[in-house]
Amino acid sequence: MQGHRSSTTYSGQFSLQTMCALIERRKLCRTVVAGLWGKVYKVDTLHLERLEHKHTSRYQPYPTPKLVEDRYVALKQSYEGIDIQKAKNAEGKLLKEGSTLAKLSHPNVVKVLGVYHGNEGTFMAMPFYPHTLSFLIEGQVISGDGNTGQVLVSVMQDIVNGMQYLICDQGLMHGDLHSGNVLLDRNLKAVIADFGMVTAVDAPPKYIKSNNNLIGKIAPELISGQDGMTCASETFALGRVMLCTICGSTKLPTWKLEDNIYIDLARSLEFQDAAKKNRLLTHATDLGRLIPWFEFAKTCTGLYKRTRPEPSDWVKNIESLKQKPTVEKHTDSSSMEYVPPQPWVATTETWCMIL
Repeated sequence: MQGHRSSTTYSGQFSLQTMCALIERRKLCRTVVAGLWGKVYKVDTLHLERLEHKHTSRYQPYPTPKLVEDRYVALKQSYEGIDIQKAKNAEGKLLKEGSTLAKLSHPNVVKVLGVYHGNEGTFMAMPFYPHTLSFLIEGQVISGDGNTGQVLVSVMQDIVNGMQYLICDQGLMHGDLHSGNVLLDRNLKAVIADFGMVTAVDAPPKYIKSNNNLIGKIAPELISGQDGMTCASETFALGRVMLCTICGSTKLPTWKLEDNIYIDLARSLEFQDAAKKNRLLTHATDLGRLIPWFEFAKTCTGLYKRTRPEPSDWVKNIESLKQKPTVEKHTDSSSMEYVPPQPWVATTETWCMIL
């Protein structure tokens, strides 16, 4: 696919020379993600000035300024292959993602450092994040040490803040929120990434071509084709990410209805049973912190759109649930017997009343 582009375009914080040097160095670097629409390289910026000077008219006898906090940069390249139409679509998605991120500024949304489109391909440079939320959920980042509950709460708060900024402040819907698209830095601060499916809140509804593999992973109205992407479907995606985080699994238990269209993630989940499956949560104090977040996540994944909270009310609802007292049935932390009191415990019966 190289050579089909008529001109080179570039925008970003990096100079064009720096971006070209990153693109050249990627050939020697490790691919950290490879997907349908492209791949991501972990590019080392150490001594990058040696390559950068190749792209300048004369040698500059000073080192490249410090690029990022870490020495590594994530370089995302769109799909390059024999499928011309797929390559064009991939380029469009990456350019759209870059232009969107260039307009955003929030500590819980990934930054864009440069977007290049030319004969070498289409690339976007971002800060490198060593982990995804999936790694944390699967126990590959930290172990249960008594502070794990607070770590999970902090991560979920970051996600809520980032998503609320996108929807309420910028009028944008992410469209593809899941644990793999939430990145974590070395301090486990979370940022939302991968904006290839971003859509304006007031845009015409965007319908998704769904299949049975997506049942339980996206909002039921999207599965059934009754509605397109809305703020309510974004709320569902947020709730599912939270349930995965608390349950310690990217695969949640699901139940099919008779029409084989929808699976209610939350209806049969009880906090004690769900949290006990998370091997990171070994202390009762962890559970006490997570109860209100669990209840909020369950309201977000309601069967009907009208039962889910509006994005503008997310934080208010969480704070309200935090004011609810929790009941400790046993003092032995190993029993993990923290349960919310009635009437706000979301049992099957109360869910039937809500729905």
